[in-house]
Parts: sequence; structure tokens; C-alpha cells
Amino acid sequence: RERSATHFVPGASLMEEHVAKEESTVQKKQSLWIIRGNAYDLTEWASQHPGSSEIIEQTAGTDCTSLFESYHALSRKPVHQMLNKFFVRPAYTEEQDVSMMWPWEETPIYDELKERVKDYLAGRSSKAPKL
Repeated sequence: RERSATHFVPGASLMEEHVAKEESTVQKKQSLWIIRGNAYDLTEWASQHPGSSEIIEQTAGTDCTSLFESYHALSRKPVHQMLNKFFVRPAYTEEQDVSMMWPWEETPIYDELKERVKDYLAGRSSKAPKL
């Protein structure tokens, strides 16, 4: 008598469930952006980003704190407050690299420098001068 091609494997459904959960977790992490130690889901907002969706899409699943800080250093808009509506949860330690390097909430010299540059550039064109 021939054996069936399908064999019972004890715990198989538990294993499949575990694998599915892990895949789901990986997908969720890849759709999060880590900024200053927090995880944000910018998926729905990416197409509205003034700097284009490309940078948002390229940084998905990463700790993009330094990129966020440098791109928005001279912004007069409250970009940090704008993130609040996209907050998902505090980032897990293993998701952070740049976020953990610096105390981003306490950068008085950098903050003062940004304000001085903003004041200096106030009312000036943001376009490069013609040569």
C-alpha cells in the first residue's frame, strides 16, 4: 500500500502560525520609521511629503533620526509635533542605532546654531545665487 504524500507533523500548525507571526512582524517593522527612539508609520502620509515620497520610501524600516534631523534642521514648521499623529510605539532597542547615539532632546548648542542660521536666512531667498 502506498503512503499518502501528506504526513502528519506534530506541532506543524503551531510552527506555521509562528512563522506567519514572524513574517507579519518583519513586514510591520519594515513599514515603520524610527526617529528619536520612537516608531512611526508614515506609509499613508508618504505621498504628501513635501520633499517627495521617495525619501520616505527609501528609509522605511530604518532608524532615520539623523536624516530627519538634518533635512528638517532649518524648518520653521513644527515637524517634531507633526510626527505625533503617526506615532505607533516606542522603538525597540534592536531597531535603534542613531537614536541611541545622541540625547536628541538635549542638544542646546545644535539648537542654538539652528536658530541663528534660521534668523540669518530669514527673508532671504532659499535658491542658490546665479553665478
